[in-house]
Amino acid sequence: MNEITEETFMSVNDFISGLNGDQIIEFFTRLQEKQTVIHSYILMNFSPEASDKSRMHANFIFTHLIRCYEYEYGEFPMIDVETVKKFQDEKNKYLTLELKRNSRSKVINGLRRKAGQRELLKFLDLFIEGDKETPSDFLPEEMSNMKVTFYLVVILLNEEMEKIL
Repeated sequence: MNEITEETFMSVNDFISGLNGDQIIEFFTRLQEKQTVIHSYILMNFSPEASDKSRMHANFIFTHLIRCYEYEYGEFPMIDVETVKKFQDEKNKYLTLELKRNSRSKVINGLRRKAGQRELLKFLDLFIEGDKETPSDFLPEEMSNMKVTFYLVVILLNEEMEKIL
């Protein structure tokens, strides 16, 4: 499995940063149509109280993730509902079991290790947690949920890329 490099991420980031508002919407819509099931999976992990800004930032992360994988591995087919459902069922069982034995932070760290893609996850963590200059738009209670969601998406994408390669 190839590591998505900082260079790949920065290329994607530079590309998206160069788009105007209409182009960003068009680009996001195209990626959402290409990976509808993954996008739906991400959105269903939001609480009903989540802000529109949090949802917008999740869409931003989704767009970066999909585009990074396309840069690294080329275009890939839509990941279907059955694949995502099976993956979700397996991971929900795993999470339920692990959360009985370990703290939430320890389980999240385990998912992070399993996901690999260290450079990409540095971006995810920074974007979800924020920093002094750019505070997070995610509510504190959303942060760990978003980490779990996006780490699982990275694990799923890694598994699907291994099938293709």
